[in-house]
Amino acid sequence: MAKTDLKSVDAIYNGRKISGIYRRQTGTFEAKKGAVKIIVPEYEYWLDFTVAGKHYRSVFGKESDFGRIGATGKWESHAVERAVEALVRFRENAKGGAGPTSIREEQALARQAKEERRRRERRQKTVAELAEMFLADIGVVAPNIKTTKPRTIREYRLNLHRDVIPAIGTRKAKTIEREDFAEIIGKVVKRGKIVQANRTLAACSRLFNWALSKGLVLYNPCAMMRKYEEKPRERVLTEPEQKEAPTEKARHEEIKALWPRLTEQGEQTEAKILLLCMLTGARPGEICNMRWEDIDGSWWTLSEEETKTGVTLDCYLTPTALAIIGTRREKGFVFTLASDSDRALPEDRLSRFVRKQHQYFSLEPWQPRDLRRTFTTLAKGFGYSDLIVNKAQARKDSSVIRTHYDKRRYYDELRQLFEAVEREILRIIGQQGETAKVIRLR
Repeated sequence: MAKTDLKSVDAIYNGRKISGIYRRQTGTFEAKKGAVKIIVPEYEYWLDFTVAGKHYRSVFGKESDFGRIGATGKWESHAVERAVEALVRFRENAKGGAGPTSIREEQALARQAKEERRRRERRQKTVAELAEMFLADIGVVAPNIKTTKPRTIREYRLNLHRDVIPAIGTRKAKTIEREDFAEIIGKVVKRGKIVQANRTLAACSRLFNWALSKGLVLYNPCAMMRKYEEKPRERVLTEPEQKEAPTEKARHEEIKALWPRLTEQGEQTEAKILLLCMLTGARPGEICNMRWEDIDGSWWTLSEEETKTGVTLDCYLTPTALAIIGTRREKGFVFTLASDSDRALPEDRLSRFVRKQHQYFSLEPWQPRDLRRTFTTLAKGFGYSDLIVNKAQARKDSSVIRTHYDKRRYYDELRQLFEAVEREILRIIGQQGETAKVIRLR
């Protein structure tokens, strides 16, 4: 390549002379220093270098782009130094047969790298952002039917926001390590909440599996983390069967003591729900979210999408249960907050009502969900089969015939079961035939 109108520039780099840089004047421009105007010549710098046997000449830029007027009022240029740095860098790249072949190409590559970094930063969500995306997505498109249930999504949200988000919510999800989750779960275990620790770990694992499927993280830090062994609850509000007098009816002193204490709290929504838990054996959360639209006469029905197990709930409301529910309204939740009639009473209010407000009603510690187990124990005491009891409480049945072929609803048997439980409870509390006096309003 000819070097017409080009003058060689003597440049020093790290104490040694660098050749291959040429300068050509392209014009002049005016630069101001206060009231003084300085006429400065413009120069282009040309670089000659070879990559993979091919010769290249690249225009580096103009003198005016790389300088300023100094304190002396003279033009100070750094163009030569920049050109030397570029030429040295190009030659180093050329030794491996790679690297940009021109300044323009290098600048384009730099712009692409910058844009890619910006895109990566946009993709790198924080744990809190990832959790909100996960909760919004699984209720719509998640393939696992268990995950799409509102109750499960609420539990995921509660578990993530209770311990995970406060600890690592502001950190980038891609920076989270297994040790971070081990520390979080360990703190929950130290509080004595083994079940909660396992549920939190399950929610985190599901979150990062979802993020992994979306390409938002590189791996699931919860993978292969072992859950803690859980001890199933066995609390039942009944007395053991009499060994010496098996024909004598059990006294069930705990039910006898609890029922009047709850009826004394007849104005409290929590008390009504707990009474219905004993009469219906339904899950406390399902009763909290009971709607008037789901009650047809004496039957309360929940579709499989609304129950925890994906099994339709057909619950017969006995006269005592209907008396507890009270006067029917057109629509909305049956049990609402006192401050907001459009919101259902949260399930956690029940535990607080039992534990903190009334100190377990002078009984051994128990939880609202233990009343469901109490209902099952009473029902089995009457000799009802597992099929009927499972249908009464919307439990899954592993039988292929019952799951896929037997579509009978067993209304007659369910009605008899709920009526038998009502009769037994009224016998225990000594109010047989007095269903209208179950709730004594103040």
